Amino acid sequence: MDERELRQLLHSAYDRVPPLRDPFRRVREYSDQPRARWRPAMAAALACVMGLFTAAAVLLVRDVRSAPNAGIDYRPPVAATVPVVYTPRAVAQTASVVSEPPTPRVAVLSDQVALVSVGDSILRASDTDRTWLTVYPGRQDHAGNVRDLEWVTRDVAFATSNYGLLRSDDGGGSWRLVNARPDLWRLDFVSSGEGYVVAGTDTQGSDWHLLRTNDGGATFTAYSVRLQPVTWVQWVSDKHAWAAGPEGVVATTDGGEHWQAQLAFGKGPFSDAQVGFVDTGHGFAYVRGTTSQPGPKLYQTSDGGRHWRGLAGPDMPPGLRDDQLVVTGPSSLEMVTQSAADRVVRCTLSDAGTGWSCVPVGLTAQLGAREAARGPIRLLAALRGDQVVIAASTDGGTTWSRVEVDASPWTRR
Repeated sequence: MDERELRQLLHSAYDRVPPLRDPFRRVREYSDQPRARWRPAMAAALACVMGLFTAAAVLLVRDVRSAPNAGIDYRPPVAATVPVVYTPRAVAQTASVVSEPPTPRVAVLSDQVALVSVGDSILRASDTDRTWLTVYPGRQDHAGNVRDLEWVTRDVAFATSNYGLLRSDDGGGSWRLVNARPDLWRLDFVSSGEGYVVAGTDTQGSDWHLLRTNDGGATFTAYSVRLQPVTWVQWVSDKHAWAAGPEGVVATTDGGEHWQAQLAFGKGPFSDAQVGFVDTGHGFAYVRGTTSQPGPKLYQTSDGGRHWRGLAGPDMPPGLRDDQLVVTGPSSLEMVTQSAADRVVRCTLSDAGTGWSCVPVGLTAQLGAREAARGPIRLLAALRGDQVVIAASTDGGTTWSRVEVDASPWTRR
């Protein structure tokens, strides 16, 4: 056996894999085998996904079509709409309101600037006794009525009405509705943000109570002074305040943390009560009479309410109907009343200790007149027929000038 035959014998015995004709054939075979195995798997996965989408679409269509039968009100999607936002003026014009007879109100800022309400319209004067301009026309249906007016600063003023709280931030030049509560009556703001309001649904005051705001009247919370009902509140400093009701007077000397009873009026058919202070020491308390208890009660203090003494009321002729008092000094006050003939009478109590003096003003009125005082300025407003008569005095009430404003839209509605 030669060398060639020996090599062939060894190759046939040990080489199990026959020699390759193409040295790159096995490389291509191994690279193609995985791809060939995954093709069926990928096709199966895609088929499953398509099946799931098809099933979901079928279920969705079935649910939508069956919604009306299931009692569900189905509505197809529509384009987005812009929400309607009402302005404060629009709210004041559209809010439902129970109409009230017009009760004129007055507020004096200085010897030049003052406010008067006619129904729910507000007039402003920059020369007090000559020119009055309407700065807030009120509701178009003339069903509104301003219940109280107050200056807080030279720029900020508030007014309560039977459809909410009105506010001015430009010296009374324009007004906006900041709260649509219809149960607000009397107010006393200590700043442009903090204020106290007497609120209630009974026009006679049986359920009147206090509310407090810290955001300029946007929201209110109940505020207890340990007196119910409350018909009047007055703050004279950040620590001292008084509140009054038919049962008596309470006071605080620590900013409202604690309230103490100071004066008890006793049980009786009193319709209203008021306090009026010029500082933390000197003030008056007043209880208005009723038909069954005609005589009002009047008290005075010179030590912040620790002691009160009773005062005789004004010697009014028979038939006079009393109204709220206006405190003008530590020992002086005024009261505007009416006789049976609807004549307006001003009763004054001076510091000189000469007693009461009641003098007709020369006006007639069908509803209680209102007076405001600041220094020698006196401002009166009273309803007479279809007119609101505005009377102004710059000498403490000795002489008067008069302006008449048409109120027929409110009196004849």
